[in-house]
Amino acid sequence: MQAQCMLRIKQPSGRCATYMVRTRDLSNGGVGFVHHESIEPGSICTFALQGSSGSGRILTGQVAWCQPVESESLPLFTVGLQFDEAINAEDFAA
Repeated sequence: MQAQCMLRIKQPSGRCATYMVRTRDLSNGGVGFVHHESIEPGSICTFALQGSSGSGRILTGQVAWCQPVESESLPLFTVGLQFDEAINAEDFAA
């Protein structure tokens, strides 16, 4: 499942940033996405998911893993976030 997500990240180094990303592999316990920067595992995340009904929800979690992806043009990374509390992923299907 995919959904649009506004993501705010606070990395252990203290660096903070906000991004708009399209999620992939959205599940009840977490979400994955592809990003152009490496994000440190353990980074604290706050994100807003837009539900299929138009409603939104603010969620929190942390980066569980970040791995480089082979790319000929731009650096890319797949990132996995683990939610602090489970959701019903069906509510956020695009």
